[in-house]
Amino acid sequence: MHTSAQVWPGSQLLSEYLVSNAATMANYRSVCEVGAGTGMAGLVCAMLATAHSRELVLTDGAAEACGLMQHNLDLNEGCVPDSVRVKVARLRWGEEERERDLAKLPGPAGYFDAVLASDCALSSSTVGDFVRTVNRLLRADAGATFICVAIMGGAAAFDGVLEECSSCGLRLIEPANGPPSEPTSTTARRVVLRFQRQTSAEENRQTEI
Repeated sequence: MHTSAQVWPGSQLLSEYLVSNAATMANYRSVCEVGAGTGMAGLVCAMLATAHSRELVLTDGAAEACGLMQHNLDLNEGCVPDSVRVKVARLRWGEEERERDLAKLPGPAGYFDAVLASDCALSSSTVGDFVRTVNRLLRADAGATFICVAIMGGAAAFDGVLEECSSCGLRLIEPANGPPSEPTSTTARRVVLRFQRQTSAEENRQTEI
């Protein structure tokens, strides 16, 4: 069975988080989920939309996962408010593939108010590509939000996400008391991390120069 063909615990955790924070999520008009797998969390996000219109793009790097997400979307079409537009697209994280896939997204790069991710299997060689993909998707201005749940890959991957997000100008705002000081594979998969852009991406680039 392909890993995208099952609902992973992190997707359930992310869905529960979205429901618990529905009022905050209502502020985001454009949302993209990366590594979405079955698309469960993204569909929950779509169903939570109230009177506001919302655009949601569900992405995964595997073509099989995209087909499954579209099937699940079709099955649940009646549960999604008319004000919400949901699209499925392939998005890989490697630099060359990423740029080709970003050009084909329903929403352009640098467009989304929030990016969601859960159960992403990361290593020291992929964590940078993962966070750079998220950064390219997010709006450049302050307030753009990244919610990441259940990082797979142990302490190295967990710390790598924190470091890469910091270098992109994404500040950790949840948990309020900070991340676990010595994360294990188990704790890393149970923590909800919420990052927010504090300054514009353009200002970050100028600072680095």
